[in-house]
Amino acid sequence: MPHGRNRENPGSSCKDSTNLYAQMTLAMGSIMSGQTDKAKERLETIIRLDSKNLQALLLLADIYEKQDKKQDAITYYQKALPLAKEHTEMRAELQKGLML
Repeated sequence: MPHGRNRENPGSSCKDSTNLYAQMTLAMGSIMSGQTDKAKERLETIIRLDSKNLQALLLLADIYEKQDKKQDAITYYQKALPLAKEHTEMRAELQKGLML
């Protein structure tokens, strides 16, 4: 049996879109290689599966901010703000992001 394959469910091992860790790793790789559209897809998948994933929300907001899509960035900053309760410095930065 080839590596990375499962006889009951061929092709399922590395392409499991519900594996949040794998999706985040691939999203980070996409960001580092300049593939922001692919990174956005992966981050949106993560958020769909875990709407309170602070890292995914912030990365997506940052991508939108860098693309000058301010309203989209603000939307994700607003979703992230309540999740950063215990992080005073992060909350301050998020509030700055909301003033785009």
